[in-house]
Amino acid sequence: MKLSSKSAWTVGFLIITLFVILGELTVTVDNYVYFRLGLTRNFILLALWTLPCLASFIVAYYSDHKLWFSISLIPVLSLLGPTAHYINGLLGGVVDFTGMAGAFVVFKLYFSIGSILIAVGALLGTLMSRPNET
Repeated sequence: MKLSSKSAWTVGFLIITLFVILGELTVTVDNYVYFRLGLTRNFILLALWTLPCLASFIVAYYSDHKLWFSISLIPVLSLLGPTAHYINGLLGGVVDFTGMAGAFVVFKLYFSIGSILIAVGALLGTLMSRPNET
């Protein structure tokens, strides 16, 4: 299957959006729900943090400008994550960092961790793509 660069970036964007939404929902569910499933919240969150890497891998693997398109997901994640966290706090959700100061802290976390994961996915996607697929 061959995706266009625009389609690959859209898929990456949707995976990042899914990651942010599921991450916020995961935090709002009580721990006993995960224990009943034989899981822990930390395991679920750790598994969810692989999604930005997957998104950048898909973008790098299928797009023409591999590294540039996949690295462009960093600002998306860095802005969408804190925005969802801030809105969750405004709606009365349980958040660690509240207000605009908290959103800035969450921005730094998403930017630093997300940059590393997206860079790894971009590098892997670039290395694994075939030269004739560009």
